[in-house]
Amino acid sequence: MLSACPVGPVGATRCLTAANLSSREERAAGQNRSGDAERAHHRPDRTHSGRVQPFVVVEAVVTRRILITGSRNWNHRPTIRAALAQVWHPLAVLVSGACPRGADSLCEACWEHWGGGVERHPAQWRTRGVLDRSAGFRRNEAMIALGADVCLAFIVDGSAGATHTATLARKALIPTIVYRATTGTTFITRHHYPAPGSARVHARAA
Repeated sequence: MLSACPVGPVGATRCLTAANLSSREERAAGQNRSGDAERAHHRPDRTHSGRVQPFVVVEAVVTRRILITGSRNWNHRPTIRAALAQVWHPLAVLVSGACPRGADSLCEACWEHWGGGVERHPAQWRTRGVLDRSAGFRRNEAMIALGADVCLAFIVDGSAGATHTATLARKALIPTIVYRATTGTTFITRHHYPAPGSARVHARAA
């Protein structure tokens, strides 16, 4: 009988009670457990009274990866907070291109303020002192290749770098939500891919 343990994240740890297992079932369970490298197991121990103590099966936790990309001149914090709040989980990792200003910086600061972890992938803009203008695009491709559960893009005036990442994410079949703003306007559009349709989020675009 499987029952939830009050230890660790919900769904990450389970207790399997062995009190009612027959000796045959117990041996079979031991054989199955010995060949499973993905789990940590504690064999049931018998006390002097002959009672079987429960053994614990610890299942691997799959960490969600939240990929973010955005323009250097994006500075509308409410949209970023609202977008991140929809995908927030304390075990999720925010994957960022690590631009020191704009959407990347704002997302990282918000996520870390909530206690989340950040995985940074800064572009190597200079090689042996020479400016490499394609470094950002290669960095974007590398982040997509690592995989993600969702991609959030914050794009102002159709900026090339963030648009490139969002396009790659969609081609990789990563669910992508794109927030678009235009300089001088007072609203931000929200487009969800691959889900059909789009919705407009009214907010002041900085």
